[in-house]
Amino acid sequence: MARNRLKRFKKRDAAPGSEKRVVISSRSVWIFSSVLVGIALLAYLVTGIYHSELFRIKRILSNIELSEEVKNSISGVSLFDFNTKKVLSLIVRDHPEYKEVYVVKEFPSTVRIEVKKRIALAQIKGERFYSIDSEGVILDEGTTRPMEGLVPVEIADYNRRLQRGQKIKDERLQYAFELVEALKEEGLSGEFNVKIVNATALPVLYFIMDRAKIIIGKDDIKKRVYILKNLTQKQFKGDLSSVDYVDLRYNKVYVGYRR
Repeated sequence: MARNRLKRFKKRDAAPGSEKRVVISSRSVWIFSSVLVGIALLAYLVTGIYHSELFRIKRILSNIELSEEVKNSISGVSLFDFNTKKVLSLIVRDHPEYKEVYVVKEFPSTVRIEVKKRIALAQIKGERFYSIDSEGVILDEGTTRPMEGLVPVEIADYNRRLQRGQKIKDERLQYAFELVEALKEEGLSGEFNVKIVNATALPVLYFIMDRAKIIIGKDDIKKRVYILKNLTQKQFKGDLSSVDYVDLRYNKVYVGYRR
């Protein structure tokens, strides 16, 4: 059997000064040029759309009256440039009493503003009379005289000027609100003149109804208001003119009459 011969080859070094040659085909140049043109064309189209009159804000829909400052910050602005947060901050600055504010873009040229307002539950007597909602937020700048249709609430600690949008966090206020709602549910605040609810000291929480002082305390408020309603109908016959006070804090009801 013939033996295979082992052949050895020496690796040849490249000749001095020689370099690799990169060959770029005309097809590659064409593709690269086409991509550049496409990018430039796309950028031109985007810029044109971005600044198009079609997307300039022409209509503002709102469920509240807007200030001129707010209107001017919206009208004529491109919807792409429109800053919803800026407008939101302007509205909240002017109306800190609002519960929720929504500013929404609607293409191609509309901005919609929707505000959820707080509903007054009562009025609190400070330096003035201020309407207040169930969360304890002051809703206005106050009036010198009590407002019609809202039961006045008094807590001695707040006998000062209050600010619109200010939130009062006080347990006593919640007991006063519970009483106000119970009086409405039983129809007493409509039938009689509830002049003031005083919640300064909860154990002797009371209110003035017509001329009578009704001491109710902080426990079982709804039950005690229901008892009071029965008293006004059956014992007082709807007339409190001779009643000085009614104390509902105990199992037995105490009534004091004017002399």
